[in-house]
Amino acid sequence: MRVIGIASSKGGVGKTTTTVNLSIALAQFNKSVTVVDCNITTPHLAMYFGIYFPASTINKVLRDEVTIEQAIYNHFSGVNILPASLTLNDMKDIDINKLGTLLKKITDVDFLLLDTAPGLGKEALSVLKHVKELIIVTTPDIVAVVDAMRYKKIVEDLGINIVGLVVNMVTGKSYELTLQEITKITGLDIIG
Repeated sequence: MRVIGIASSKGGVGKTTTTVNLSIALAQFNKSVTVVDCNITTPHLAMYFGIYFPASTINKVLRDEVTIEQAIYNHFSGVNILPASLTLNDMKDIDINKLGTLLKKITDVDFLLLDTAPGLGKEALSVLKHVKELIIVTTPDIVAVVDAMRYKKIVEDLGINIVGLVVNMVTGKSYELTLQEITKITGLDIIG
C-alpha cells in the first residue's frame, strides 16, 4: 500500500481537487483507493463526492464514537472516502495525535491518499509524520511557488519522498510563472 499525502504550505491551491482527481483516476485503473480528509478545521473532500453531512466522520472516529469502518463511505466512482465533519461542534475534543493509529487501521487498499490541511500547523504535521510520499500542490504565482520551494525543504528534512509537483490554475497569463521557471525555482518535477 502506498500512503501519499497531498500537501501545500498555502491554502486555496487545489490540494483537494488534486486528491479527488487522482483518486478517481487510480480507481479507473482498477486500483483500490481510500481518501482521507485530514483537514479537520476546513474540510471539503466529501463535498467533492456529493457527501454533505455524513453521519460518521473522522472526527467521530478520533473521539472513539464510531469505528473507522463505519465512517468510510463507498462512492460509485470506486473511491472509498473517510470524510471530516463540516459541523463546528464536531471539532471539539479531537485529538489529532490519534491520526497515526487510525491510519494504520486502513490496510486493504492499493493507495491511501491523505488530503492535508495547508501549512505546517498541528493538523498538517500530524499527517506528515505518517507518510513516506508526498505530492506538493501549487499555483503559477510567485508567492505560491516560493512557498512550495520552502515546503519542499522542510519535507525533505523530515525524510519524506516528494513524488512531484502539481501546478493548478494555469491559464497562460503573462503574470504567471512558466512551468520551466517553476521547475527551476522549486527543483521539483512537475507531474501534473
